[in-house]
Amino acid sequence: MVDSPARLFRRYAQWLPCVSEPRRRYTEGALNAVDFSRPASIQAALRDITQMGRVDRFFDRALHGKSKAASLLAFGILALYKHADAQGEDAVKHLTDFIHENFKLRPQHGSPISREDTQISRERVVMMLRECLTETAKADLLQTTEYGTGLNEFSIFLAAQDRCSMAAQVAFAQGEVYHYRGEAQRAITAYRQAAQAFDAAAKAYEDAGVDQSELAAQAYKQAGDAYLKVAQAYTQEGRHDLAAQILMSAAQAYVTGGHALKAEQAYKQAGDAYLKVAQSHTQEGRHDLAAHACRDAATAYVKGHRRDLAKHAYGQAGVAYAKVAAAAQADAKAYQDVRRRAQAKIACETAAKAFWEAALAFSEDGQYDLAIVNFSQAAELYTTLDQQTPAADAYAMLADALTLTAERQPRKAAAEFHKQAVKALEQAVKAYTAATLHKLAGDAYGRIANALRHTSDPPPYAQIAEAYKQAAKAYTAAQRYDLAAEAYEEAAEAFAQIAQRELAAKAYWKAARAYLEAAKTDAPARYKEMAAFAYRLAAKYYTPARLDLAARAYWEAAEIFTELRMWLRAAQAYAQVGEHDKAAHAYLRAGLPQEAEGAYAMLAHALMNAGRYTEAVGAFMKAGLNEHAEEAQTLAERERGFVSRG
Repeated sequence: MVDSPARLFRRYAQWLPCVSEPRRRYTEGALNAVDFSRPASIQAALRDITQMGRVDRFFDRALHGKSKAASLLAFGILALYKHADAQGEDAVKHLTDFIHENFKLRPQHGSPISREDTQISRERVVMMLRECLTETAKADLLQTTEYGTGLNEFSIFLAAQDRCSMAAQVAFAQGEVYHYRGEAQRAITAYRQAAQAFDAAAKAYEDAGVDQSELAAQAYKQAGDAYLKVAQAYTQEGRHDLAAQILMSAAQAYVTGGHALKAEQAYKQAGDAYLKVAQSHTQEGRHDLAAHACRDAATAYVKGHRRDLAKHAYGQAGVAYAKVAAAAQADAKAYQDVRRRAQAKIACETAAKAFWEAALAFSEDGQYDLAIVNFSQAAELYTTLDQQTPAADAYAMLADALTLTAERQPRKAAAEFHKQAVKALEQAVKAYTAATLHKLAGDAYGRIANALRHTSDPPPYAQIAEAYKQAAKAYTAAQRYDLAAEAYEEAAEAFAQIAQRELAAKAYWKAARAYLEAAKTDAPARYKEMAAFAYRLAAKYYTPARLDLAARAYWEAAEIFTELRMWLRAAQAYAQVGEHDKAAHAYLRAGLPQEAEGAYAMLAHALMNAGRYTEAVGAFMKAGLNEHAEEAQTLAERERGFVSRG
């Protein structure tokens, strides 16, 4: 047996001698100036706070007379801890060492235990002070956490972590009393207040200047436990809706505190409660509310890592949403029959949204056949309502459901589902384009290309290439030049699959231009490098049919990074197509003057053969063939003489 904290502190009541009135006036100043590195200073400050004149009345009404001396000392210790927290970890350590040195739990009988035996902790001081509070003090304490604005001696002198922890324990104890009395509503209020106070204490532990992560984790667990008490009370009253919400709060507290197993259990209980709510709504014919409750149940199960239960809940949600949609469609038809167009439109919108939600729920449950039906219905209704964006989204999701269905089919049957996906995506493209959502239209074109790959063997590469080209145009309209360039590259690869080399080269050329546009606003070095690579690929596919364009592509690639190798390739290509002037320029850029002179010589001879003697003179000079230059000059002058006489 060991002493209770109250008995222990009573033993040290001699620490509280009377002090003079002038001493009281300077109590707070002395407390703020305490030097925690000096035990004597701590001891003096502890005397000061227990004799503060400004809180005499508070002590009289807040503390039980039979334990007032011990509770004064506990209050003083906690007040000192608040000041130590503000000064940092060293100050807290000095104060803790002082408490351990001077206050220890003792056996009920016998001499004091040794230094290695159980010591007083800050948390035990909080518990001891809680036991000494009057009902009035408890109300004051709870006020500081319930509204967050209560200003009294607790909020002035005690740290948030101590005050909130104490308030939480007080509220939880009250909840236990009310529970055993059968006062359910008062128990719920108290437990809820305890949970909120424990949560506040945990946050205060996290914000403390010293590492108190273990205490924070413990407080979060206590908050979760208190929330569970609230949920149990609501469940007993048949309020499964409120129980479910509180269980989600409990689970979140456990998650934050790192108590994964307890969190999973709470999430599972929350899901079960939401399903009971859904069942009640279904019995009342409120399928819309039942559907929402089922989705909430699924969310809780997913968070609790119970995917099996979540799938079942999603399935139930899908059924409920489908019933809502069917009822709304019937209402729309009835309104149309009596020409109440505004009401008919509202009913159609309700039906479309319900079909959408049903389809999403069925997709989560893996019932893609039902998802396909409901996405189709949603898309058609949104199209009828001329709501292009949701219509496009519905068609895109329909394509997803068709694709997922195809993955479950044999190869032959799968191709048919992929063809249907293509048709759905084509509708999505039209709607996105009408809504000027060019980026989303580009995405849909890319998905069309991907779906086409699975429609036949071999794939229809010409159609695939065209889809990517359209995607690139849409991305360009959206000024997403990086995506446009990638789409052009995909188109080029598709053209290459069917040996359409010039079309592949043209697509790579456009990709390069798009990369250069992208480089103007983002990652210039990266996109310029990609542009140069695209130009090289364009040159590769232009060779050998269009060496003139291949040479130009090499030239463009070389211009980007001034690569000697590219200049050489450009020069060789230009030389092959007889553009010796450009070949010579490229040789010079490649650092090959002799080859450049050779190109100029070829240019000069070509000019001579064409009778362009004056131009040939300059070419011969650049080639270093001065004698030939003089001969060309003579011929030029002779030609001018004949022209003059003529």
